Amino acid sequence: MKSLNGWRRLFRALALVSCGLGAFEARGQVTEGVMPVEVGTWRFDLDLYTRGEDRRLPAGAGVGRVRSEAWAWVQVGTGVGERVEARAGWQAYQRERVDGETSAGVGDLWLMAKVHLCGDEAEGPAWAVLPYVKLPTGGSRWADDTVDLGALVIFGRPLGEAGFFNAQLGIDDYGDGGGGRDRGVSGAAVAGRSLSERWSIYLEGLGGVYPSTGDKRELELALGGGVVWAGNAAGTWGLDLAGYGGLTRAAVDAQAALRFWVEWR
Repeated sequence: MKSLNGWRRLFRALALVSCGLGAFEARGQVTEGVMPVEVGTWRFDLDLYTRGEDRRLPAGAGVGRVRSEAWAWVQVGTGVGERVEARAGWQAYQRERVDGETSAGVGDLWLMAKVHLCGDEAEGPAWAVLPYVKLPTGGSRWADDTVDLGALVIFGRPLGEAGFFNAQLGIDDYGDGGGGRDRGVSGAAVAGRSLSERWSIYLEGLGGVYPSTGDKRELELALGGGVVWAGNAAGTWGLDLAGYGGLTRAAVDAQAALRFWVEWR
């Protein structure tokens, strides 16, 4: 259903870039951090459960309510050079309920690389890029049988001694579900701080411009935040609970995610 395509793209973006990695404790937010994983270190991220509820759909969508749920979005990454991190992601299962009718399926395989360009976000301004490709391996309606491409430009810097700020701008080229191609632009920004060795909080804004009904492009804006608990003082594993509310009609009314991460050498 092409009229819901933009909604799905922004929902999927929450899972794709949910690793907020860097020098700070708040690792689960949507906005990426600049610094890649070090060589010899592995990182495992798991969105245990993500859910979206939408009643205020764009005009002309032709449906009255959408509920989307995703389980076990997995990402594994490791440093492959001084400035490069290689990452693979896979969405194990997604279910969508539209006006009482349910459909479900296995997701696709995503391949990503984060390239650190300059700076250190723990000390001052820093930049990175993250290109990615989606391969249609799922064999379900979520795949659309297309290869999708995109890239993020990422910025980060510290805010005082315990705070941080990150922002990103992305472009997406993807199958529209009807044999054609669509393009969209997304952005995100997050600011947060560590409250202690194990607790952090953050406030985050999300946005995107995607085709929503036919060729009409709609602005999607959401605002939310989260709380992060680290399982140890080094922050090598922990949990993140995040929630977002839509600010525009095209945005999802409410979204929530529970995430887990662990790092090892």
